[in-house]
Amino acid sequence: MSNDLVARLQSLQKKKQDEEQKYNRLQGQRDALLARLSKDFGCKTLEEAEKKLASLQANVEKREARLAQMLDEIETKVAEHES
Repeated sequence: MSNDLVARLQSLQKKKQDEEQKYNRLQGQRDALLARLSKDFGCKTLEEAEKKLASLQANVEKREARLAQMLDEIETKVAEHES
C-alpha cells in the first residue's frame, strides 16, 4: 500500500475509534439519566416520563386555577367586608 492509503486508513480507524468512544459516553449518560428517572419518578422509559410529566403539568394547571379561584373569592369577600 502506498503511504497515502496507509495514512488514510489510519485516519479512518482513528475516526471510528473516536466515534465509538463518543457513542459509549453518550450511552452511559443515557443510562444514568434513565436510572435517575426510575429512581426519582418511577419511570423506566422516556415515554413513561413524558406521560408522567404531562400528568404533573395538568395537575399543576388545575391547582393554579383553583388557587386563582380561591384568591378571587377572598378578594370579593374582603371587598364586601370593606363596604
